[in-house]
Amino acid sequence: MGPANFRPGGCVDLFPFPKWNALCPESAMHAYLACFDISDDRNRDRLARKLGAYGSRVQRSVFEISLRRAHELEALRADLRPLLEAGDDLRFYALCQHCRRQSCDVDGERVAQFPSAVII
Repeated sequence: MGPANFRPGGCVDLFPFPKWNALCPESAMHAYLACFDISDDRNRDRLARKLGAYGSRVQRSVFEISLRRAHELEALRADLRPLLEAGDDLRFYALCQHCRRQSCDVDGERVAQFPSAVII
């Protein structure tokens, strides 16, 4: 992917075509899949507790987290970075609302939960 695919804040346009980017507007990207491979048990437990404050565990080493603003991801990354040792891995995959609506399990059941009403 070339420089034209990068958005402000370090985000990357996975689909560098206007019609796909319209389906995944930057303002809708508040959900992330956090996936990790941490060797130290204590650090792994600490990282899981911190991620659990932002969302739910969907696999042993995978959390679906929600953030209100893009800068919260940077703050979370900075908070978790000290728990990583050489060889450890922690990744955040952005999930836009359109992509989450298409998510399903092996039986075709929807996995994304959306509230029927949002109270502000």
